[in-house]
Amino acid sequence: MWRDPRRHAPGRRGRPVPGSGCRRPDGKESVMGTNTEGAREAAAFGEVGHIVVAVDGSDTARAALRWAATEARSRGASLSVVHVYQPMSAAYPYQTLDGGALRQQVEEETRQGAQELLDGVVAEVPELEALGAEVEVRRGRPSTEILEAAERAHLIVLGTRGLGGFRGMLLGSVGQSVVAQSTIPVVLVPQP
Repeated sequence: MWRDPRRHAPGRRGRPVPGSGCRRPDGKESVMGTNTEGAREAAAFGEVGHIVVAVDGSDTARAALRWAATEARSRGASLSVVHVYQPMSAAYPYQTLDGGALRQQVEEETRQGAQELLDGVVAEVPELEALGAEVEVRRGRPSTEILEAAERAHLIVLGTRGLGGFRGMLLGSVGQSVVAQSTIPVVLVPQP
């Protein structure tokens, strides 16, 4: 079910407003009121002109990319494909004795690896070229960068699970954060 941002008060940290229509299968209200049917419901509230899909190399991200490409093609929407990598300082906050040369080298190698990962995932969906999809590697906190990339978008598409270590969870931390903070519909594509 689609999470209508107009029925969620700002500053409520993703908690649904009573009666917002966001329900889990057991009937209780849910923060994650989105799924692949959500985009169709979103069309009732306006045209979907730009879609942002975030990929991390996981199977669910690949499924999200395929879904977003199909949706963009069927709606005549533009598409942006984003991959976000964490900055070196977040992963390794220690100073080195070489004046930062090692840190710069690792940062550059990390960016190159991120670009290679994104290029590989994009190559798996040949229709992206025909759609004229924008492809971008961003550096920073994933949820923040995804939301910034989607500032002018009408829809965000994510896989339900990323590459994080907690495999038993139904939704990854990035997905939870994006759903909680987004002011536009978020489609969560499950594992294929």
